[in-house]
Amino acid sequence: MQRLLTLLFACLAAPAMAFDHVSPAQQCVWSCLYGVGDGNAASDAYHACVNSNCVGLSTDRPGAEPQTGTGAGAAAAPAPVNGPGWTIGSIAGGGGVFANVDAADSPRALSLVCAAGRSYLILDTELDGPGGVMPIIVDGTRFDVSFARNPDWLEADIAPTAPLLAALSQGQGAQLLSTDGNVLGNFSLSGSSRAIATVTEACR
Repeated sequence: MQRLLTLLFACLAAPAMAFDHVSPAQQCVWSCLYGVGDGNAASDAYHACVNSNCVGLSTDRPGAEPQTGTGAGAAAAPAPVNGPGWTIGSIAGGGGVFANVDAADSPRALSLVCAAGRSYLILDTELDGPGGVMPIIVDGTRFDVSFARNPDWLEADIAPTAPLLAALSQGQGAQLLSTDGNVLGNFSLSGSSRAIATVTEACR
């Protein structure tokens, strides 16, 4: 099970320009989730599919650069961030679309997903626990986001018209905090407007 959890966390960390450009492991996991799993990560069919087809597949992304750093520290209003821009991908089999961004200074990644008419944020994290309120600060404005475990990653439902998404679309930099206020990562908002609009339009 630990190997499976490690695989799933690694899968969600990978950004993609298109589904074909993400790691084989992420392609497999998301295909299981939105195929036989019908979007339910707790279903027996989903877990059977992952165990049978995905464990052991490569989590390497073409052209990916290794990332280092913990990003720990006190919260502060983010300055413009130079880092990886937002990318857009589609889930195999027409299962949905997603936008993804890697942190500039840590292994963290944030994804906005639209699948089965539902829009939600996914936070890749190796932190244990059930989740909780994890603030996202955009150009100094704080948005409290309540993440819950489902069951192998943290996610939060978010409306396509949510103020946070509008801020991410228009801002210069964002910062993700842990439940205890430590900085988990700083994110560039380069390309965020187009990427977020692509996902939210699919869920309106």
